[in-house]
Amino acid sequence: AKCVESADIWGLHRLADRPVAGFDVSAWNVFGRNRWSCREPEHVIRDLTSPFAALSIDWSDSDRPVPLSGQEVHSVPVTCNGDVHAVIFWYDLHLDVQGSIRVSTA
Repeated sequence: AKCVESADIWGLHRLADRPVAGFDVSAWNVFGRNRWSCREPEHVIRDLTSPFAALSIDWSDSDRPVPLSGQEVHSVPVTCNGDVHAVIFWYDLHLDVQGSIRVSTA
């Protein structure tokens, strides 16, 4: 995952923060989407962090089931100042123990 700044992505789910036809519509922003699926190259973005592992799941250990809920805290080093508008993530699936069969969205 990585944290990015992008006015394009930020604007995809927000109404104007200024009056529209004399009305203050900024309160409607609470109904904006908190998730957005898009391809990174479609938008102008600026990385604010280096890529980091947000989650690691071991599907091969049948003695330790995958938790269905939970929380993890990460310390992410910032590489550039800015406003975090999105957290972009992708996944790599290693489908065998040797790691030779891999599916990735990166």
